[in-house]
Amino acid sequence: PPEDSETKAAFLWAHVPDNPDVLVTHGQPAAHRDGARHHGCPALLHVLWRARPAVHVFGHIHDGRGVEHVRWTETQRAYEHVVLGLGGLKEVGALLWTFLKARVLFWGQDAQAQKVQMTEGEETILANVALKLEWKDGALRPATVIEI
Repeated sequence: PPEDSETKAAFLWAHVPDNPDVLVTHGQPAAHRDGARHHGCPALLHVLWRARPAVHVFGHIHDGRGVEHVRWTETQRAYEHVVLGLGGLKEVGALLWTFLKARVLFWGQDAQAQKVQMTEGEETILANVALKLEWKDGALRPATVIEI
């Protein structure tokens, strides 16, 4: 039953310490690099909000391959709720407002000027390092390199 699996997942992830440098798991958190159907683990997503590792490496869902930078903000939480089908008009409005505000603030600036220094506990690099896209073409992909 779903409650039982949620309880098991919460127990499993409870052992992850706060602020680790690197967290390595087989699967990925819900709403992040977890494929078009969002097969990620909701319990792991909750752990990331608590633990906030500098880097989280995983690879189970091959079509989610890639690197994503996550800033732990209320806008991020709204995005996740919308992606997972849990959000309403409030979350959609918050995302729209954030997007419009960013366009006005950074209008005409290059991408380098927009970069913000990574601060411990405020940002996590999520890396799905799956090497093969079996469903697509079966070709091996090169190694993933993350600069910190």
